[in-house]
Amino acid sequence: MPPPGWFAICLVGVVLFWKLVPQGNVLPDWLRGLGYFEIFLGLALMLDVVIRFFRARTTVHPFHKASVLVTDGMLRFSRNPIYLGFSLILFGVSLILGTLPGMVMIPTFMWAVTRYVILDEEAMLEAEFGQAYRDYKARVRRWL
Repeated sequence: MPPPGWFAICLVGVVLFWKLVPQGNVLPDWLRGLGYFEIFLGLALMLDVVIRFFRARTTVHPFHKASVLVTDGMLRFSRNPIYLGFSLILFGVSLILGTLPGMVMIPTFMWAVTRYVILDEEAMLEAEFGQAYRDYKARVRRWL
């Protein structure tokens, strides 16, 4: 399943925790407001990478063969800023809804994407770009 599918499942999980697990009003309003910033930050991360991939004329789809190894912008700090952006959006929605238990979906998303997408994606990139990708992998962390 592609990452947007995992994101959708985890987003539904956040909403279900909010609806089904009684929590009271545990977060102050300012912290809930921070959720909007987290969503904006997540979207900005994702947009930065999509634009860079578009300019390099390579795919953002993790199961398609990349034509160029893009390593600038946010990719200098994280090998997976799009997936990090999805995680920030989940965090932001959890804050806005005030669902602390819903935050369990963030590591769930990160685990699922690592296990079912990133490991295969890394193998494909290493096969395609060889030492250049191994050097990049040694220099830049998977998440942050």
